[in-house]
Amino acid sequence: MPGWLIAAFWGSLAGSALFIGAGIGYYMRVPPRVTAGIMAFGSGVLISAMAFELMDEAYITIARCRTLSRNVGIPKALSSELLSPFGIYTRRTDGAK
Repeated sequence: MPGWLIAAFWGSLAGSALFIGAGIGYYMRVPPRVTAGIMAFGSGVLISAMAFELMDEAYITIARCRTLSRNVGIPKALSSELLSPFGIYTRRTDGAK
C-alpha cells in the first residue's frame, strides 16, 4: 500500500474526531463538568508535549557544551559564556555573584 494512502487514512481518522466531537456537542447536552475534564486533559497533554520538546533541546545544548569543555579543555568560565545566551548560568560555589 502506498505511503500517501496510509497517511491519508490516519490523517482522516484523526481529523474525524473533530467532526464527531462537534456532532456530539451540537446534538447532545454535554455537562460542563465533562467539558472541563476534557479540556483539562487536553491542556495537560499540550503542556507535557511542550515540556518534552524543551527538555530535549536543553539536554542537547548542555551536553554539547559539556562535551566541548571536557574534550577541548575549555575552562569552566568560558563554558559559562557559551551557555549564557541560552539563559543557562553555572552555579558559583564561592558565594560571589
